[in-house]
Amino acid sequence: MAEKTTFQLVFGNSPTVKVLDFLIDNQEFDYSLTDITKGAEIAWSTLHLLWPELVKLNIVINTRKIGRADLYKLNKE
Repeated sequence: MAEKTTFQLVFGNSPTVKVLDFLIDNQEFDYSLTDITKGAEIAWSTLHLLWPELVKLNIVINTRKIGRADLYKLNKE
């Protein structure tokens, strides 16, 4: 089990915080949802519960599509 980051110590250890922490640390790249679940260390089903809200709030943006996989990254704006 990985240590908590400073971001997680301040904002908590919820799945949403884990996803945001992963995307902030890796903001120069875009990731598939599978990569995000692995990097954030959360379950696939959990990501699918919170992901629509992150997209709706424009926190993450769809950058491109490779095959059937959509890739996303943190919206810096």
